[in-house]
Amino acid sequence: MKGKTTLILLLFALAIRIIPAQESSDWRSLYDLALRNNASLAEGENAARAAQNKWKSARQGRGPELFFESDLSYLTNPRQVDLSQGSLYAGGTLAPGLIFPPLPESDTSLPLTGNQWYSFRLVLEQPLITSGKLSAQENIYRSLWESSLLNTNQKKLTIKAEILSLIHTLTYLEKILDIVSLQITAADRFVTLIRRSYDSGMTSHSDYLGAQVKAREVTLMENQIRKQQNQALLHLEYLCGLESLLPEQINPEGLPDLLGPGETDKETLLTDTRAYSPVLQILRQNIEAAKQNKRLTRGGSYGRPDLGFQVELDYAGGSFPFTSEEWGISENNVTATVGIRALLGDFGKAASLVKEAESRISEAEYRYRDHLEQMKRSIGEELFNQHLNRENIAYYNSQADDDMALATLKKESLDSGYGLEQDYLLQMISWYSDLIYIEQEKISLALSHYRLRTLTGVLPE
Repeated sequence: MKGKTTLILLLFALAIRIIPAQESSDWRSLYDLALRNNASLAEGENAARAAQNKWKSARQGRGPELFFESDLSYLTNPRQVDLSQGSLYAGGTLAPGLIFPPLPESDTSLPLTGNQWYSFRLVLEQPLITSGKLSAQENIYRSLWESSLLNTNQKKLTIKAEILSLIHTLTYLEKILDIVSLQITAADRFVTLIRRSYDSGMTSHSDYLGAQVKAREVTLMENQIRKQQNQALLHLEYLCGLESLLPEQINPEGLPDLLGPGETDKETLLTDTRAYSPVLQILRQNIEAAKQNKRLTRGGSYGRPDLGFQVELDYAGGSFPFTSEEWGISENNVTATVGIRALLGDFGKAASLVKEAESRISEAEYRYRDHLEQMKRSIGEELFNQHLNRENIAYYNSQADDDMALATLKKESLDSGYGLEQDYLLQMISWYSDLIYIEQEKISLALSHYRLRTLTGVLPE
């Protein structure tokens, strides 16, 4: 009975895992899965939250801070006052018959404290003037937080682009595998006919070997396509946090049409890139952070004062507060302090730090300009690649039309009894190759399209 129960539970668990596997997913549902499950994206979001907390902490640094301090001391030699005999009053006759004794009458010691000494302090500190250091520090952390958010957006953009390109790729690979299946059937029939012709002495051995090589080329093509398909599926599983994904689960509905005129206006793409690219926005935030760092550094330079206000309530005595009648308000003290501090000289160290901060601004601006130039070049390369892809697609379409026209003629000759089936099959194999080349160019076009859209920061919603 126990074994049957275990088997039923196992089958039920398998059913739960199998049922979702039969559902198809379009790119939007897979992207939603990636937003929930992708480990790299979760790491980026955690980093953004940490940066936000640092910014909040820096912003709250403008307000007052309240501290409590306490210590307990044990004195082996507590403080005391030593009085010798007659040190206060030597004694003597005040009036006839009235003699006053010396004070003190003998050497004595008066303890000022016991062996225990308690100290308690409540301190309130409020910065008043910091020469811009607090606001600069707050702005730096805000820039870092915004950079973290932009970095997360860049990861989301990259994941979306990869998912879209992978689904396009898998869709085209499925078409290629269908074509290759027909090509393998034609190639096997072609080898069979050549073998018969060779056995009857009508064909040379080299022709027979050539037919075998052509059939193996088709099989090799199938293996390469299946390898490419498996790699795409594995990467899609990683992006979406899935354990297993089958080609039939991929739903190509909702994919953008990439076979239209395409993007040709480079200036419009550059405008989108400047406006929407998270990478460029991060680099601009780095420039702003470098400027605020210079402001922070100059705030600690020569003659830049820091002004602060401090209020301190303290108690120090030999009795613990509220536990005996010996402690009192007379032992308490309230101190209010306004302090100012300014650097006057440090042998040029502060000046060097300011120059270093200025050089960091220049470095950040250079990195921005350099990356923008690289993106301009990459946009031009992708536009050229897409132009070549479309030209190749047009060429292979024409080649396919030509091969199909020849195949039709050879089929008519075969049906009339004047042609050879081998010639017809060979022409069909060539036509299938044209169709495969067209789908491969579509894959290259899709990859280039999404690389370009990742650069510009604009993808379909």
